[in-house]
Amino acid sequence: MTWSHSVRLAGVGIIVAAFATWLIRAYNAALAVTLSASRHPISGASTPTGDDGVTLRLALRRQRSVRVHVERCEAQIQSLGSPHGFLDVGSQVGWALTQALTTTDDGSSLGSGGEVSYQVSFWAPHDRAIDVNVIVSGAPPILRWLDWPAWSASMTIPAAGSQNPPER
Repeated sequence: MTWSHSVRLAGVGIIVAAFATWLIRAYNAALAVTLSASRHPISGASTPTGDDGVTLRLALRRQRSVRVHVERCEAQIQSLGSPHGFLDVGSQVGWALTQALTTTDDGSSLGSGGEVSYQVSFWAPHDRAIDVNVIVSGAPPILRWLDWPAWSASMTIPAAGSQNPPER
């Protein structure tokens, strides 16, 4: 390999690396994920004893002029305190949010619109704080082969009647 060929190859490598860095940074900052939730007592025969209804709202806001394609949403929901453990509703909440995201007319993209929001409800123990982590996945075709990291948001929903969220 000649010296001039090595210089050209290094120049192409620098250009490709600069483009990849720009693309990754632009796409990382393209979407903001916001969570909010409310607890409400539910009365009725089908409600498990000692549980409240929790309504979780997920908002996705496009922050840059990058077309964002959302493919799926995962939810990890766990109760805090003793005993500490994951609630079995996480997969159902993630599935419901994924269905809502992917049934849009434009194939779940945020190219033209600025913000979309969805909500899903589930039951949670009345006397326990709930930790919710939502992960939204999607990437442009050029980055999908990298198993692109996703955008996420998390929050703690205090136990019913509590004013402050517990320590994690």
